[in-house]
Amino acid sequence: MSDIGEFAMFLAVGFASASLFLGPIGRALGRWIEGKVGRSAGPELEELSARVAELEARGPITGETDLVARRLAELEERVDFTERLLAQGKDRARLAGGGADG
Repeated sequence: MSDIGEFAMFLAVGFASASLFLGPIGRALGRWIEGKVGRSAGPELEELSARVAELEARGPITGETDLVARRLAELEERVDFTERLLAQGKDRARLAGGGADG
């Protein structure tokens, strides 16, 4: 009869160990071992994750970059136009003055 008692105890210990290591405690222990969750990174990690999610959801960075690129292109066109006007003015002055000065 003692063999049946030992076998029952073996089964009980085995079942308890399996449920412990395959349940939520085992998964948490596995994450801790893998380093996915640090002991001191709780609130700080959550705060940083929230800030990153907020910045990604906001999304004006790309819009602001596009706006700056459009304004820069417009300014380049204006500078080119102004340079052409100034060059035309110098050409007219040279033609009117005889073109001797260089």
